[in-house]
Amino acid sequence: MADHADLAILTERIGRLRLRDDPALVTTEAAGLRQSLVDLLIASEARTNELLAEGRAAELADTVQLTVAANGALADLATVLERRAGEWDGDRRIDALTEAVAARRALVERAPDTSVAGLAASLDDLAVALGAAGRDDESLAAAGEAVTRHRRLAEADPDHRPVLARALRALSLRLRAAGHLDDALDEITEAVELFRGLTPADPGLLGRLAASVGNRSATLRDLGRLDEAVTDGRTAVELYRGLADGDPTLRPHLADALHNLALACTDAGLAEAALAAVDESVAVRRTLAADASATVHDELARSLRLLAARHHDLGHTDDALAAVSEAADEYEWLGAAGEDDVSGAAAERAYCLMTAAMLAAEAGRDEQAVASFAGAIDAFRDLARDQIDPYLRDAVTALFGLSRHHLGAGRDEAAFETIADAVNLVADNPEAAARVLSDTMAAAILAAHDEIAAATGRPTRPG
Repeated sequence: MADHADLAILTERIGRLRLRDDPALVTTEAAGLRQSLVDLLIASEARTNELLAEGRAAELADTVQLTVAANGALADLATVLERRAGEWDGDRRIDALTEAVAARRALVERAPDTSVAGLAASLDDLAVALGAAGRDDESLAAAGEAVTRHRRLAEADPDHRPVLARALRALSLRLRAAGHLDDALDEITEAVELFRGLTPADPGLLGRLAASVGNRSATLRDLGRLDEAVTDGRTAVELYRGLADGDPTLRPHLADALHNLALACTDAGLAEAALAAVDESVAVRRTLAADASATVHDELARSLRLLAARHHDLGHTDDALAAVSEAADEYEWLGAAGEDDVSGAAAERAYCLMTAAMLAAEAGRDEQAVASFAGAIDAFRDLARDQIDPYLRDAVTALFGLSRHHLGAGRDEAAFETIADAVNLVADNPEAAARVLSDTMAAAILAAHDEIAAATGRPTRPG
């Protein structure tokens, strides 16, 4: 029969898991310890039932003490796994959290009144880890079970409602990512209503309310319910504006809310409102970017590109050009700072330069158009050396655009040299060109070459 000596050995082994370096070994040993503790508890419970059946209640104290201690050891095992999971990432983190959830489940089976909160929290962590690894179905299942557990806790204890609301928001985000938009809307609406009911007594939850309203706006936008999306977007902005007035560290959230409001207004056809929102978002992000992380610069660049698009929609070509040029500068800064992994800075800068070239041409700024086209071409060529797909297509497109611009400006020789460069680039990379260039685009390049060649007295194909 299991006894305190067995439990002492298991407890000592749990303690050693804190020091082991091999994640796989930790998880494997933890699984064995969990099963040993469950076996010990089963034996202890059987002994308790035996003593009760025989009327030997006076002897129960030792067995009850063993059961309580074993349950405590099972909780300690889960805690150790959760802490070790925080030291790891990827599959190692997922494996540790999966085993922690298994330990918490075993505990809930025997002490549900005191253990459900721990299981719900472990499921929250596991859902996040699975989502980060792209295991969306498993993440969604874990998040759904977490909400079920949190809901039962909140029904028993109203103080648990903020935790339930956070879990509902997390589940909604996962449902939206998986394309279950109606379900996502249901969950985020419940979260919004919970937070809205809680904030009068706890203003500290206003940030959670603002985030949830913003998430609902995005979900409504996905569903095509654009008027409601704009209404929620404006509410989120005003909530964050009030919060940021009292706490400047929340200004990044205000900038995000303004950017997202601009997207909703764009979809709803509210061009002036979209421009105003993204213009303010850019203004906030500029103040944040002076001494900020690469992520802030990346977000500023995104908002600048949106600002450029909204200016262009309204016919503000010069303003659009200024905004996208500033975005290109931001991506150049990111690349120089070695932050290409944050934003794909080199590629994004090239696309911004391409847009700037077209806008400069539209505005009649010949010198700037040529310089921007040239910068985009050089950038796409560099990118294509490492990843021929899709940057070959982009380099050819930029060369085609520059050739047409030269032709329109009366520079026939420069136009021919540029289009010949495009044709040669395709000829030098036939397999990649077949993959990434449509028949229509390939034909257009050859036709442009022949047109310009004829105009300049050259052969219709590069010799």
